[in-house]
Amino acid sequence: MSKSKGFKIGRDNETGRLKSVDQAKANPRESSVEVMPKKGNGDTGRYDNKKK
Repeated sequence: MSKSKGFKIGRDNETGRLKSVDQAKANPRESSVEVMPKKGNGDTGRYDNKKK
């Protein structure tokens, strides 16, 4: 079993503020559940080695 490279987090659709997954699942019209990358697994540093 592999480790996950991200974790689930809830987001309010109107304001964009983060909330718990339980709150997001309770109000699916007002919020969504998304996967946020863990530290070291995002886009940072992705294009550092490209030639300019």
